[in-house]
Amino acid sequence: MEYKVSILCMMNLTISGKQNIEFYLLMVGLGAAEAYKYKRISLGVFESLHYHLSMIDLIDEYQLSKDLREIVFQGMGMEDIVDAAEWFEDFDWESHLRDAIDYLELDCISRLMEPSYHTCINDFTLFDVPNTDSVDHLYISFLSHHSFEQIMMIFMLGYTVFLIELGEYCTDAFDTFKRNYLTNLRAINRGESEVLSEALELFDSCDNEKDFLSNKRQQLWLRKISIDLRGHFFRLKESSMRSSSSGNDFIENPDDGTLDERNLCHDVGNGCKRGEKEKYDSDIGYAKGAL
Repeated sequence: MEYKVSILCMMNLTISGKQNIEFYLLMVGLGAAEAYKYKRISLGVFESLHYHLSMIDLIDEYQLSKDLREIVFQGMGMEDIVDAAEWFEDFDWESHLRDAIDYLELDCISRLMEPSYHTCINDFTLFDVPNTDSVDHLYISFLSHHSFEQIMMIFMLGYTVFLIELGEYCTDAFDTFKRNYLTNLRAINRGESEVLSEALELFDSCDNEKDFLSNKRQQLWLRKISIDLRGHFFRLKESSMRSSSSGNDFIENPDDGTLDERNLCHDVGNGCKRGEKEKYDSDIGYAKGAL
């Protein structure tokens, strides 16, 4: 995999294998749901992170899980609940929305716990050389420091929520997460992003002593970390993540801070000519894949 080790440069990540691609997308979807549930991001940001039609296009193009496709559709339905408040005066849309988000999170977590993803818990990493033997690749380029920073925070939040639900397996999975992800993110960051540095320090505070209550203590620590991670998004503006108009995607220009239109394309095989472009609106960055 090629990536620029400076966080100030364009970041290029490669995820190999369908299970790993689905695992990453589910974690981003879970993190987005958690941030939205606590009103740390707007509905527009929530949708732009994962829950939009272009994500359905990606799932279909890569022939990913039908369950993942259904989860994306579930998330897209949040807007209907919010809109219903304008049409029905007595409609308790906030209660319905909370239930819908809880249901969405439970679907993400239960899916992540399925046997097909057990190897991902032990082996998944965003910052490693891709498996060239795999025919499935998702290439992700973050065109700004800010985009990379925010998606990494969302991914960490999703992973933290997932770890809390693992119960007695939490400690081992958390150790793997620190080794495969947090250590590499720290090396890439090198203190350049204050936001990421502060987030990484949160995980350093976890109690590592081993005894019969160590799993429970780590779960409590992770709950506290999830609260702190959510707090980061309180000041997040929708335009800083994505402003969408007619299917176009916008990000901050890393050079002058202005907004540039971004076409998110991927090169696909499987019946399409190599190099053929299709729009893919998502804040995970410019994406292209080989099937």
